Amino acid sequence: MKAVKETKRSSSVKPESRPRLTLLKGSKRPTVEKGPQKPPLALLKAARDVASHAYAPYSKFRVGAAVETSDGRTFVGANMENASYGVTMCAEVGALQAASSAGALDKIRRIAVVGGPERPAAGRRPKPTAPCGRCRQLISEAAMHAGHDIEVWYADLDGKVVQRRTITELLPDAFDASNLK
Repeated sequence: MKAVKETKRSSSVKPESRPRLTLLKGSKRPTVEKGPQKPPLALLKAARDVASHAYAPYSKFRVGAAVETSDGRTFVGANMENASYGVTMCAEVGALQAASSAGALDKIRRIAVVGGPERPAAGRRPKPTAPCGRCRQLISEAAMHAGHDIEVWYADLDGKVVQRRTITELLPDAFDASNLK
């Protein structure tokens, strides 16, 4: 990963410290303390590496995702397209499912998503690949299940542009189980 693109909404903490995770009083929505943040290069690399295994014969758009747990484990997933398009699986789904299958859904602290076209058009500017709406909802539910916010790092395939948000920033009014009651 080469450079980090800072945005006004990006937040960070010193590399040696972790964000302090808190639950808003009277809310099931987690929050995370803000401050300068160093990109998790190993996690972004794991996402980039697994993107090379994506099955994307239709869109030619490869995506890889890697989740990191509080006990240091990493789970990865790559997108897998389908001719009917609607049942295509996102990379984030694969990584979250792998963590859940290992009993670690409540331990996810952050996720990295890396994606882009296999062969970018000449002159195309790098753009980070953020999670889609369905994946934001899944990440949000993992955060609600765990009781803490999850950092979401996302980048282009070459790692030229990297951004960071929390899932509550990406999906501030997520649907949750209280909507069903």
